[in-house]
Amino acid sequence: MKIQLTIDDPSVEGEDIIVESNSIERSVKQLNILIGKDHQAKMKEVMGSKKKNLDIFTGYLYGWDRKGKKIVPNWKEQQIILMIKRWATDTPSGEISKRLNSMGLKGKKGGKWSRNGVMRTLNNTIHDRIHEFDKPDWWE
Repeated sequence: MKIQLTIDDPSVEGEDIIVESNSIERSVKQLNILIGKDHQAKMKEVMGSKKKNLDIFTGYLYGWDRKGKKIVPNWKEQQIILMIKRWATDTPSGEISKRLNSMGLKGKKGGKWSRNGVMRTLNNTIHDRIHEFDKPDWWE
């Protein structure tokens, strides 16, 4: 089965919009992308804008605290992130999580560290933005 949607949209100059697929779901998704109503793309755009402006973009983010509608560095957690980054040069993330747990260090919500939590922390580029803030006197 092949589905073809043809849209004659007067707001679009030129040819009709044609979407072809063998699935209604894919056809609708393609159409939404073409007309700018793709939910995932829109959410990615919104999240990117929030991150750029340091607006709150997630529930909890290790290394950051909420201040009004913005996020600001949690300097004690940022120290741990730097430690994790140093260890990550020669230590697997599973071993790093074990090391953090053995030191009694907790995640943002007070839970244990996991391999995935370490990887999320390492891969989150928002941590590179701490240089935009005045560091506390005790910061090395």
